[in-house]
Amino acid sequence: MPSTFSFVKVEPENLIFSCFKKAESEEEGEFVLRVYNPTDEGIAGKVTFGVPPKQVMRTTLEEEIIENKNLQVPNELIVKIGAKKLKTYLIKY
Repeated sequence: MPSTFSFVKVEPENLIFSCFKKAESEEEGEFVLRVYNPTDEGIAGKVTFGVPPKQVMRTTLEEEIIENKNLQVPNELIVKIGAKKLKTYLIKY
């Protein structure tokens, strides 16, 4: 077992990990992740999960599904977030 473990890692460092919480649906294994771009330019980055999720979907702030996200690598979500924008994802384990 490694001496450190990250459940969620957001890169690059100018993308802000805003929230990781239990989903409002109260379904077992569903969580919400929010990532914020505070800069004046769009940013491409990635979210690395310590435990690979079964499914990731982009949602509204109200957690209504917008689209399914296909993970190229089982534990990595590639994100593109516009300037001063927040994106919300529903993560299923």
